[in-house]
Amino acid sequence: MNQAPELEQLDKLLSDGQLPKDAAQMGARLLKRINTPVRVAIFGLPQSGKSSLLNFLAGEQLVPENIPIPTLELLWGENESMSLTLQDGTTQNSNTIALAKAAGQNPAFVTIKMPAPILKSISMLEVVSDGSANDLTASLDWATRRTDLALWCTQEFSIIEQNLWSRVPDAIKDHSFLVLTKADIMSSDGVLSDKVSELQSIAANEFRSIFPIATLQASAAALPDGSADEVTSNASGGKALHKALLRQVEDGRQADLGSVLIFLNRYAPKGKKSPKPAASTPTAIPASPEPLPAPLMPEVESVGDPTVNLEKRWPDALQYLIDRGSDLSRAVADNETNDAAVVLHHCAATADQLAETFEDETTIEPEFADLQENILETAGMILLLNLENEEGPAADAVTLLLQLRKGMEEKLAA
Repeated sequence: MNQAPELEQLDKLLSDGQLPKDAAQMGARLLKRINTPVRVAIFGLPQSGKSSLLNFLAGEQLVPENIPIPTLELLWGENESMSLTLQDGTTQNSNTIALAKAAGQNPAFVTIKMPAPILKSISMLEVVSDGSANDLTASLDWATRRTDLALWCTQEFSIIEQNLWSRVPDAIKDHSFLVLTKADIMSSDGVLSDKVSELQSIAANEFRSIFPIATLQASAAALPDGSADEVTSNASGGKALHKALLRQVEDGRQADLGSVLIFLNRYAPKGKKSPKPAASTPTAIPASPEPLPAPLMPEVESVGDPTVNLEKRWPDALQYLIDRGSDLSRAVADNETNDAAVVLHHCAATADQLAETFEDETTIEPEFADLQENILETAGMILLLNLENEEGPAADAVTLLLQLRKGMEEKLAA
């Protein structure tokens, strides 16, 4: 897959090894994020139409009907392959996709790679459970750590489902769709319109949008060349969901590309910077403004080992935020600085340290996933603010850290 010019420039800039440590870490995160397909998880109770939805999005009948399969991950690959993780932890690899045969081995997890075009933009995870309360909760918590965008399949979104969904972090809810599968059956029973109306208010608060879809009809619209029969696809509701899903992916990519351009305009060598997106874009500030005397810009210390003492690292992170804020407040009160660039740099160093510590989603407890997302977003936003050597952006950066601190205090007090 060809990279955009700005990504090639970022890759080269990182490879040169000349960036400051904090900048290199931020640049590496940006590059990894934009080169990684968006992770889409398909949730729902058993028999809710998850496999049919996955088949529709994949563009082929990948999962046979009435075949019991475990949680399945679908990834891009130049050639078809299948990997089974068995109950004893061992794996079996195959160059063919044969889920009906694989089901007889009772695998615990299945990974499939195939050259479906959509998989260059997204990966898919169909989350399967045995239907018990404990397994539903465990599988949901496990999957949300590995999810960017969620699709919840249902025909009614019952109280049980609503309680389960309440566990999902707000950062994921903001990028999720409620999918009323088997809409053709509901329509023939004369209940689809009422059900959509009933769920609109819930969906408005808990999901980005609601999409009724006749999944089997939508899958049947797929043509051998990878396109779809327009009439059938429109009638099934599949086209609307497909379009909304890819729009979310593209919006995220454009936002990430904007961050890359800003990063390059700040750190690329003179004469090799990317064109600015608009003539009014402010000039970048120096990467390393002169630090104030300690304690404003002390050596940034670790706020906790992410592999040990999980209960203590969040309080440590909060204390770190409090201490860094106190350092800044004291310096401003003592008239040690009125330099916006130094304030911005201090805020960026603080946010970057937190982001580095909590960037690994596999070590984040489910109940703190939304806080992790807030940390990473705050670090990114302060990076953008660093372009403007003015008092306004410096104040905004301080406000962002105060909001992060407030959110952390509320989470730890809950």
